[in-house]
Amino acid sequence: MTDPRPGTDTPQTRGPGRVETALLRLGTVGELMALFLRGGRWWMMPLVVVLVLVSAVLLFLQSIHYIAPFVYAVI
Repeated sequence: MTDPRPGTDTPQTRGPGRVETALLRLGTVGELMALFLRGGRWWMMPLVVVLVLVSAVLLFLQSIHYIAPFVYAVI
């Protein structure tokens, strides 16, 4: 009694869906997103978004010459 109906997919044997396949084409970032999607780790998404936004702001601020010394002191 392993499969109640023939032709149905169980979560263990089901392959990646369309969204996961598209994410896996993105490389490492896509693999991390697929891990969040499949592994049920949605609670980590706010942390990842905040880290990406802070790093983007720091990279932008480093390009401004009169602010760059203060950013280097923070890092």
